[in-house]
Amino acid sequence: RSNEYIVRIRGVEVDRGEFIPDAYMAMNPGTATEELDSIQTREPAFGLPAVWISASRRAEAEMMGYTVVDPASVIATHLSEIIKANAAELLSRQDTRNLIDNVKKTAPAVVEDLIPTHMSVGEVQRVLQNLVRERISIRDLITILEALGDAAGTYKDIDVLTGVRSRMGRSICSQYAGPDGMAVTTLEPSLEQVLMDSLDATDHGTFLAPEP
Repeated sequence: RSNEYIVRIRGVEVDRGEFIPDAYMAMNPGTATEELDSIQTREPAFGLPAVWISASRRAEAEMMGYTVVDPASVIATHLSEIIKANAAELLSRQDTRNLIDNVKKTAPAVVEDLIPTHMSVGEVQRVLQNLVRERISIRDLITILEALGDAAGTYKDIDVLTGVRSRMGRSICSQYAGPDGMAVTTLEPSLEQVLMDSLDATDHGTFLAPEP
């Protein structure tokens, strides 16, 4: 439709949304004092209920406690979330080679110790894909490659090698920790054991395969 956009990855649609160019999107963060009578919609990145309002009503909506966003920011946020959700698919082998080459300029010993003696570029790519699939930043690539260098001599399974995330504990935890620390959910020990026993190691990775 005229106000609709579609996002495709390699020609396949992954999501879509719509916007009104001259309007603003207003969302109730839970603190709004009144309902806004306007065009009902949904915020595309997170699926939150929202309304489109005219520019002249922006100040009114903000006074009522709504979060008001312009169309360009709505689309940018949606696109950003799509990229995060599909980062593993977007990270190509050539991208991985470029990242490794950049590390090699400043830390050649880290790369030479790992590639090609213990791992190929393709295997490093698969580890990085696993990490970004878990929304773990791979910006600190030197730490990741150093951890792989320590582990690759002993382990060959890509899912096991993805355990390099343990070396990035501080940065991972900082994403989720609030002022009072970090909320934790634990599994009942017998359930945890059932899940551990159901791990099925194959040539293509390790998968969870519990009995029905």
